[in-house]
Amino acid sequence: MGVRLPPSAFLLSDVQSDSFGVASTPAQLTVTEQPSLAGKELAIGPPLVVEVQDVMGTRVAGDNETVVNPQLQGIGSLSGGDAEGVQAEEGRVTFEDLRVDTPQLDATLQFVADDLSEDTTEPFDVVGDGVALELVSETVPLNQHQESTVNMIVDADAPMVLMIVDANELPVFFDDTTEVSASLKPESGDPDATLSGTLTVTAEEGVVAFDDLSIDLPGDDYVLEFSAPGLIGVQTQPFAIYGDQPVDDDLSEEEQYGEESGTAEGCSSSCMSMRTPGDMTWLFIALALLAIVAAGRRRSANA
Repeated sequence: MGVRLPPSAFLLSDVQSDSFGVASTPAQLTVTEQPSLAGKELAIGPPLVVEVQDVMGTRVAGDNETVVNPQLQGIGSLSGGDAEGVQAEEGRVTFEDLRVDTPQLDATLQFVADDLSEDTTEPFDVVGDGVALELVSETVPLNQHQESTVNMIVDADAPMVLMIVDANELPVFFDDTTEVSASLKPESGDPDATLSGTLTVTAEEGVVAFDDLSIDLPGDDYVLEFSAPGLIGVQTQPFAIYGDQPVDDDLSEEEQYGEESGTAEGCSSSCMSMRTPGDMTWLFIALALLAIVAAGRRRSANA
């Protein structure tokens, strides 16, 4: 005689196993640190970091075997201590010495490894050797009094700032040696004028700042020239230097040193006209005469 089991005997009870880890499988490469600065034949900075990740985008921390190779997507060639590839450490690959030998715009680096999906950096520029000087601001120098510091009109307290640029007009951020000289353009302003201050400045990270230039004589159409050995020079737009004259503290710099023509003694042809009490008196007389004429015409029309 068989034994009949109750239905409850067939119900499965919940069973919880001991926890265990599942090793991630490398599936793709992902660039996590992008390039920002690159000079011709200089190490790209900051160091580039590529992660070995699984299909879910998680770094495979147990991977110490994958070799990742960089490939330049652009012109020229890639060199440096890491150009032949770097082996992963805990799923992370760091490239500290990659160099590009040709200046260019929008280069990229592609990273590849066997059996893994590749990844590519964001575009970056490779800066070449300096070829020219460029004014940081396109505005003209501030029209001002003689022997005052020559500053840019955008900020009366700011120095004259130039950059050393390459053939693609990129700032040459690695130039700390070029010496740039300032001078008055011949036949500009007063021919007897002298430019004073620090006339030669050494670049710092491709930037040159002149903060104490001054001109000793008033005149129109002064032009400053900036030059350096082996570089294309640059010059300012014309500006004026005024002779000594009283300064009205109640007027703004634009009202005192504007570009409209004026007649004040010692003021250049580009100086803004500054009205005197006499000027205002003649203005009121002219307005009064116009009012009298207008009233006479109205009376004639009513008659």
